[in-house]
Amino acid sequence: MKNQLKIILSSVIIFSCFCCLYFLRSVPVSRIWKNYQVLYVENSVSEQTVLNYLEDAGCRNVISLSGQKMPVTSRFSPVQFGEEYNHYLEGRKLYFRDKAGDFRLFYIPDNFQSQTVKAVQNIGKITDARCGIDGKSTYPWLVPSCAVLFFIFLLFVSKYKALFFSLGFLPVLFSVSKPFYPVAAGVCLFLLGIFFVQFYYKRKYFFKTVFSNFSILFLTVSSVIVISVTGIINLFIFLLVIAGCLSFCFLNNFVYEANDKKYSFNYSPIIPATFLPKCSKSFSNLSFVCTGFVSLILVLFFTRATFAPGSLVSGLSLPSPVSVSNVESLPVQSELPSLFDYIVWSWNTATFPYKNLNKDKVYTIPQKGQKISQIRYKSTENGIVQYSETVAVFDNSFIEAAEKTIDSMDFCAVEKLLKKQGMNFKVEYSEKSRGAGASADIVSLFLIIICMILPLVAAVYCNVYSRKRLRILQ
Repeated sequence: MKNQLKIILSSVIIFSCFCCLYFLRSVPVSRIWKNYQVLYVENSVSEQTVLNYLEDAGCRNVISLSGQKMPVTSRFSPVQFGEEYNHYLEGRKLYFRDKAGDFRLFYIPDNFQSQTVKAVQNIGKITDARCGIDGKSTYPWLVPSCAVLFFIFLLFVSKYKALFFSLGFLPVLFSVSKPFYPVAAGVCLFLLGIFFVQFYYKRKYFFKTVFSNFSILFLTVSSVIVISVTGIINLFIFLLVIAGCLSFCFLNNFVYEANDKKYSFNYSPIIPATFLPKCSKSFSNLSFVCTGFVSLILVLFFTRATFAPGSLVSGLSLPSPVSVSNVESLPVQSELPSLFDYIVWSWNTATFPYKNLNKDKVYTIPQKGQKISQIRYKSTENGIVQYSETVAVFDNSFIEAAEKTIDSMDFCAVEKLLKKQGMNFKVEYSEKSRGAGASADIVSLFLIIICMILPLVAAVYCNVYSRKRLRILQ
């Protein structure tokens, strides 16, 4: 009865793994803007026509030129003027065309990817106009192939092929379900770690030896950490995959024991697992092989990753976010306004009624802590007294309030696109973005290099440990 419960539980875990790997599978896609796709369509197609195609395909909350309104107004002075004041409003319009002015631009939330692809296909087919999306969503077969080939190689050289297959099958499927470069590299580390589990298989103190082996634990924990950096969902699925590996191992062992009971006599290794060396020459050799496969992933990364999404139309230059070190270094009144430009514009809009147009400059770049005061009068026992009242302060509270105003806008404002990107970004026309997509590529590069180094670290440890053990024996 106890074994039946274990079999049922193991089967449930394995089934859950397959469900998660299928229903939570991903396809890498590069984007210029965080959480938004950029759709570009030739000017020969009217904006309303494009919006109709998008609506028919199921796209919602599309940020378009015709959908823009006045972001903020002052109830004391709803009508304002000034060249600098209008610069921000005019700059917003540039977000909806490319640099040459040949294409209309639309910003669509990422959760409508399939609907956007359908709309693009319909626009191109019916109108015969050039159109496309800023990123590609094609499956990178070569990325998980590296993990699959490494798995096949280890399976070929393994002593207990059924055991290794049961332990490594789900991690390989994980790399297929999540075909990202760091995931494939992390799976290679994990495969190398579980490969050496078989050295202690069928021996006494098997689990004690495995869980006290530095190299196995080092590679396994490192693979979990690497994959955790790629996302919380990936970490959850990978931990479930590890549980599935243990379940597969239990079922494999159960079948093995059931088969042994058919015979009157069975061989059993005399030497317990604790007496076997924790490192061997084969470990060092396979560590170099693992580094070789991860190096292949790195080569694929450099040849196929662009560090920034490019356009499908040659020479098409789109508004793209560019990271800056701090907010103070952001250029104000640039051609394409940033989120900081919106904050400055909101400040000047809110403080306009309190400015003396004969003396004060209408549009100013506020400094942190700057205050706007108004002369007021009150009646006291000594008569009418004049005093100064602060009506606005340019501080973090004002900036946070201005950002919250974006969330309360009842239209698809371009400011919502800017807020998703963050404060430390300026915007400029570029054929390749250096914004969020580039940051993700840098993180991936760092993780792959780490995965190249870790097997070598484990190999060095083994060599040092073996020499030290040899000196002790001598």
